[in-house]
Amino acid sequence: MNYKLVTNSDEIKIMLDDFFFEILIRKEAVFRLLENFGKKEGLGFGGKTVLFLNDLDESDEAYQKLGNDRVLLSVDEATSTADEDSEAYLSFPVLYEHLSEKVAKIIEDRPEEKGRLEDLMSKVRKALDI
Repeated sequence: MNYKLVTNSDEIKIMLDDFFFEILIRKEAVFRLLENFGKKEGLGFGGKTVLFLNDLDESDEAYQKLGNDRVLLSVDEATSTADEDSEAYLSFPVLYEHLSEKVAKIIEDRPEEKGRLEDLMSKVRKALDI
C-alpha cells in the first residue's frame, strides 16, 4: 500500500483530527492512548495509527526516518476525510500540543476525570521530554 507523505501543516491537522476522532468516540480509549504514549508506545483505531520508533521493526521503511523524537501518523483513506492513504512524521512537541488541546476539551466535558487525565498527561510529557 502506498501512502502519500504529508508535510503541509493544515493537512497534518486534518489527519490528527481524524485520529483523535477515533479515540474520542471510545470513552476509555483516551486513557489507553495516554498510557501508551506515556511509554512511547503507539495506538491505532479505525485505520488511523500513531507509531513510535519502538513500535517498528528495523526493516520498516519508517524506522530510519523516525529517530527517537518523532512519531509516524498513518491514516487510511477508507476511514478518514483524507483523499488518499496518508502518513506524516510529527515531532513530539507537535504531537503533544495537539494532544493537550484534545485533553483540555475532554476535561471541560468530563471534569470528574481531570485528575486522572492530568496525571497521564504528566507521564506523556515526561516520556516525550517536553
